[in-house]
Amino acid sequence: MNKANIFKMTSLIIPGFLAANICHSGTTGTPVLPIPMWSIGIEGGVAPTNYSTRSPTYLFNQSAGFGLSSVSSTNFSDQFHTPYTIGAEIARLIAPSTSVFVEGNYFRGDSKTYYFTLRGINISHTFDYYESYGIYLGGRYISNYFSNKFLPYIGAKVGFMNYRAVNASEHFLSVPIPSEIDPYYSSDTTVSGGVHIGLDYSMSETFSLGVKFEVLASGSRLSQVVQNKIPAPNVAIGNTGTLVSYPIEAILKYKF
Repeated sequence: MNKANIFKMTSLIIPGFLAANICHSGTTGTPVLPIPMWSIGIEGGVAPTNYSTRSPTYLFNQSAGFGLSSVSSTNFSDQFHTPYTIGAEIARLIAPSTSVFVEGNYFRGDSKTYYFTLRGINISHTFDYYESYGIYLGGRYISNYFSNKFLPYIGAKVGFMNYRAVNASEHFLSVPIPSEIDPYYSSDTTVSGGVHIGLDYSMSETFSLGVKFEVLASGSRLSQVVQNKIPAPNVAIGNTGTLVSYPIEAILKYKF
């Protein structure tokens, strides 16, 4: 190839390359920011809780001589105040409207005193505080159909809940019988899971604030079998059935 042809090709390529760059710069302008793929959230609120089956205060065996199979029963709200809950999650967006997450939760409800009558004897039970820990794996669908600022979502999760053991201080109010402490529920780990709906408000590219409502079901509390000072050879405190909680929480998320 002679010098004239080389010069001619160069004179065409260089201006073309410069023109392409100018056009590219003019069309791109400010680069488009990538959609955040990860988020870390902290949450807190209250979790009203009930037993699916009321917990019998006492169950007696046939040799107890009372002629009764059970005396009184209690629900969660009779034993504990409404728990508060705090938690954290880390989530990853796997599609424009779908994310998966790992979440940990802590629940605690302060103690209450429950009063009942057994064969004319007035008795009170003051319970330890309620405490449990949960860890979950879940997913949610996020919608931006109406707005990119307000993002409603729906999700589900499954995992495990660990319950702290609970004792009850028993006081005989109308007879001179010494008070005692009974082991009421044992420590246990059980399967847990639930569904939730929520709404996030995007305050910026990296932070959002939202609310979440959840229905969470966990396995029953295990009963304890105790020897008691009243004339009953074997006294068993009953199971609770499924624990059903309704957490209502605020959640702050950092997206990156």
